[in-house]
Amino acid sequence: MRKMLPCLLVVIILLTLYIPFYGCGSTPSFDAAKLVANTIAAMEAARSYSLNTTLTDNFTAIRDDKTVQMSDSYWWKGQRQVNIADQTMHMNMDIQVANGTHPITYTLNSFYFNDWYYTQGKSSAGSGSIPWVKTRPDKGLRVSWSGLSQMAPQLALLKGSSVNGTVKTGKFNGTEYFVLDLMPSSDTAADWIIMQNQIIGPAIAWHLSSPMESRDMYLRTFKSGSARFYITPDNYQIIKVSIHLLFDDEHLQSPYDFLGPPAAENGTDKRSDLTHVINDFKGEWKFSSYNQPVNIQLPQEALDAKENP
Repeated sequence: MRKMLPCLLVVIILLTLYIPFYGCGSTPSFDAAKLVANTIAAMEAARSYSLNTTLTDNFTAIRDDKTVQMSDSYWWKGQRQVNIADQTMHMNMDIQVANGTHPITYTLNSFYFNDWYYTQGKSSAGSGSIPWVKTRPDKGLRVSWSGLSQMAPQLALLKGSSVNGTVKTGKFNGTEYFVLDLMPSSDTAADWIIMQNQIIGPAIAWHLSSPMESRDMYLRTFKSGSARFYITPDNYQIIKVSIHLLFDDEHLQSPYDFLGPPAAENGTDKRSDLTHVINDFKGEWKFSSYNQPVNIQLPQEALDAKENP
């Protein structure tokens, strides 16, 4: 019996050490606030990364008689290489507008270099060719380094959301990570959407309004939202973010908020009976290759780009 006591003591000590770090199953009882703080610190220290993004928006406009007047879908798929240290970026972006049977597609090749945003590409509409243009970042958020690099929107999610439940673990591509579920505030949700704005193709702006006017509309119509972060347990880097934001205007203040001036058909305005608009956004952000050497050079032909007014 005396020989067994040391063994039992060792078992008790091991259990005492083990239990605080693990709850039921393989879920770590890691403090959520500490995980958020550590992740923010790690991401703010990042110097470079690669990022693949997919964002979809299902847009629906409903008449007073509950019939659907418009039902369109949009998606943006981007691949970025970002150098935070010298604020340079290369991005390829594919965009599609699926409105009825004739979707419109855009393929963009873009750079952020020396405080200018350069882009060119092609479109399935019009002439098809989009020549090189350059744009200065502006406070109206038509285009900004924060939105193009996409680090700031994810940090804002971490800072402006409440934790939903406890920290869990989950696998992505066969590797186990911390999983953090968040519920964004209306301000955070509106800001995150506006930071996805593009200057070519379908903008995030609420149709014919400016980005900042759109922010007010998103803020007013925010219905629900969720974000799930996959975070490395060793150095607290974000690997994946899945986000769902629903904006639902059940009492449309003006049918022209998003459709512009009346379009008369046989003397009758077909837009004045719209009472309900829904924007349903879903996105997935995948980060990789943190702090690896990134050398981004502007193509020679972009040097002659015309300035976008």
